[in-house]
Amino acid sequence: MNRKRQEKIWLAVIITAAVIIRLLYLQQFSSSPLFRHPAGPDVSAYDSWAKSILAGHLLWSEPQIHAPLYPFYLALLYRLCQMNYYWVRLLQSLLGFAALLPLFFLLKKNPVMRCSAWSLLLLGAIYPPLIFYQSEFISEALLIPLISLTIYAFYRADHCLDNSEMATDHKALFRFALSGILTGMVIICHPLATLGGAMLFICSLFITVTGWKNKSAPARQSIIQYQLIRIVAILIIVLPVMFYNAGLPGGSFAVQHNGGANFFLGNNAAATGGCYLRPGKDFDQFKYNGKTMAHKHGITKDNYFLRKSWQFISEHPGSWLKLLLSKAIYVWNCHAMISSGDLWPIRYYTPLQRYSKWSSAILLVLALSGLMLIIRKSAAGGAMRYLLALGLGYWIALTLTVVSSRYRMPLFPVAASLAGYGSCQLFSHLRQWRDWRTFSISLTILLLATAMVTLPHPPANPVKEEAEANAMLGEVYLLQGETPQAAKCFNLTRQLGYQLDRAYTGLGGVYSRQGKLPEAKDYFLKALKKNPYSCIPCVNLGIVAMRQGEHLQAEHYFSFAKQHWPRQPFMLYNYAIYQFKLQHPAQAAEVLQDYLTIKPYDTKAIYMLGITRLLQKRYRKAGQCFKRVLYYNSTHAMATFNLAGVEIEQHNYRSAYRYINRFLQLRPKSVRGRRVKRYIKQHLTGSSNGQ
Repeated sequence: MNRKRQEKIWLAVIITAAVIIRLLYLQQFSSSPLFRHPAGPDVSAYDSWAKSILAGHLLWSEPQIHAPLYPFYLALLYRLCQMNYYWVRLLQSLLGFAALLPLFFLLKKNPVMRCSAWSLLLLGAIYPPLIFYQSEFISEALLIPLISLTIYAFYRADHCLDNSEMATDHKALFRFALSGILTGMVIICHPLATLGGAMLFICSLFITVTGWKNKSAPARQSIIQYQLIRIVAILIIVLPVMFYNAGLPGGSFAVQHNGGANFFLGNNAAATGGCYLRPGKDFDQFKYNGKTMAHKHGITKDNYFLRKSWQFISEHPGSWLKLLLSKAIYVWNCHAMISSGDLWPIRYYTPLQRYSKWSSAILLVLALSGLMLIIRKSAAGGAMRYLLALGLGYWIALTLTVVSSRYRMPLFPVAASLAGYGSCQLFSHLRQWRDWRTFSISLTILLLATAMVTLPHPPANPVKEEAEANAMLGEVYLLQGETPQAAKCFNLTRQLGYQLDRAYTGLGGVYSRQGKLPEAKDYFLKALKKNPYSCIPCVNLGIVAMRQGEHLQAEHYFSFAKQHWPRQPFMLYNYAIYQFKLQHPAQAAEVLQDYLTIKPYDTKAIYMLGITRLLQKRYRKAGQCFKRVLYYNSTHAMATFNLAGVEIEQHNYRSAYRYINRFLQLRPKSVRGRRVKRYIKQHLTGSSNGQ
């Protein structure tokens, strides 16, 4: 069997393995309540933004703390998969793997890079942490494939620097423009990758300069033009986002809002190198204090946090340098570091993830060994130039900000390629045990890499992570109406002694669902005492007071929430319900419209707005609301029924007849539906007789 045939067989085997392992993982993950209900920091925000895009809100009206590209990508996946989370996760994961193929085929052509190419493809197919993050609704699921394609595009553009290809202007133009477009897309996917993109560009300029003397005058002119085209392509992608954000109320000339706060989290006296602030009282207090102090000084919140960071750096340079060193090492550390929803009980929920915790250590040891071997003997450095350039830029970016398992995952193409090179070189050197010098150097490199990857232990609190995971699961169970499971999770959180405000809020929600309002009120009061910076307990107390008929107390809690959290969706929706129950449909409609600017896809709110319009006898507006509900959920029986009523009020009896028939298909035993149908038929018969 010849070599090409063998490679084709191995390629087919690896691609098949990639599909099978992803199907296995999703089958295991599908039993989790989080599978069909995206929850947790960032995950829920991306999900909400994507749904808003599908609802027709293509442009955001407020500064966002996330870059915009991934929500649009996720919205596209939602549309293609018709909001089926299983197919969305599978398609996203498979596309992430497929994006590695162009770089694999390119690297495979270089004899020095053959091991790196096969390592990249094999690890891309079976590496469990990559499969976990590619199946989550986070920007890294798009950023990793974009980085792979960007590196590929830079390599391909380099081929045009040869005099032999300078004549093919259209090919060079396309390749340089494509590399610029992809670099811009990387930046608007996650600004943390900006430094990596800059290092790619600098590396390309360096290669251009080193070969400058050997180029003819026309070739030099062409090279300058192509580099300028690349810069223009980057700016065409990035600048519209930055200008748009600058024009928003409270916005800034940046790809995303909150960059100052993110920098502060990695550079202050309490910083640990990771994402030490978690959802709950501390994080809510952090946001509240930042907003208050920024308003006091008349500056933006980002500028306030940047000032605080520079103050720490200038006053404690020694502590800052020690912190930077820790973060630089943590980038190569194999221990899990949480950021959003990747708490250990959630990340290791499936057997595939649980029994493969060691995989990160293997990859990082081999990758760091490969890097050390390249530094010692730079023969492969030229071939891996763009991988190394992007890796260096991203490493610096993480060192300057914060490190987590999720944030360092975009380094996967670099680490996997280095691991392939390192494993082949180490295997070759360690086999030469009689050559004592080569053997001892390689063994020393391997041991040093192992020590750097495994020995440092970033600060972690497994008990706190377990408490937060149970609180998150409890909240999802409560939203799904599974109160016994929710109560179990919240009680576990309470027993662990962390996230008590969320545990008390959740238990209050459980008792409220069960109609035990005094017990619910007690838990909401406990939650408010634990975390006065969150609006959730305060709004829930208003809801309980409303249900108990204590309207003055309800008004007190809702007014307090409106004053301190005027744009919080949970507060707006429930305040609208409160106004509706007070028989103030106009005020309820106004608040619901405000709420729908934030969550335009929420069918409950759209339906409620339709009801308020009915009470106001604004039948055309009411009909528009009910039609929007049916657009998202064609089986919504009550929206169909009310549409029939709207058409009756407007004397459109034929249209009303169609809607009432559709309603009776959904609810064939409805007495009211049959009665309305008879009423419509009488009018249709009367109008026919009149004619």
